[in-house]
Amino acid sequence: LVEQKFLRVGGAQKVAVDVRLISSTSRDIERDMQEGRFREDLYHRLNVVPLRVPSLAERRDDIPALIQCFVQQVASSSGLAPRKIGEDAIAVLQTHDWPGNVRELQHAIERAVIMADSSTLQESDFLFSRKSSNDIAADTLNLDEVEKAAVVKAIQLHNGNISKAADELGLTRASLYRRMEKYGL
Repeated sequence: LVEQKFLRVGGAQKVAVDVRLISSTSRDIERDMQEGRFREDLYHRLNVVPLRVPSLAERRDDIPALIQCFVQQVASSSGLAPRKIGEDAIAVLQTHDWPGNVRELQHAIERAVIMADSSTLQESDFLFSRKSSNDIAADTLNLDEVEKAAVVKAIQLHNGNISKAADELGLTRASLYRRMEKYGL
């Protein structure tokens, strides 16, 4: 990358190239560097123009527009009649955590459009687990999972306002940020 040249396998001459490398990850690379799991020199070579794309759970207001787009795309590409989506289904889809982000949403819509019996998609047409991170606390005694669920619930309750969420949890902002980093939120 630095020399903008490479040597073909079995070759004798270096070949000049002009490439741009785009990479992505959902990992906390800076933490991985500190813990020795990612090379710092490689990080600095790759981190020329960093872009952080918020997860779908952080931009729930985008979900209805994405749903409409995916419903139209899938119906069109599958040769199916146009589908509508019920308000109950949209509401449920907006509350799902979407750990697989936009791709998970797209696949859920695709499955529902193809498998639905009616022209209007309802909540029952979606097969993903309806257990959100808020429900975890009711099913486990694992303190980390309970704490993560409480943090997520407080942040959602206060629409992302960290100060209010921290007050709700009886924490300082710094403590809440540490817990958010710990749980990858």
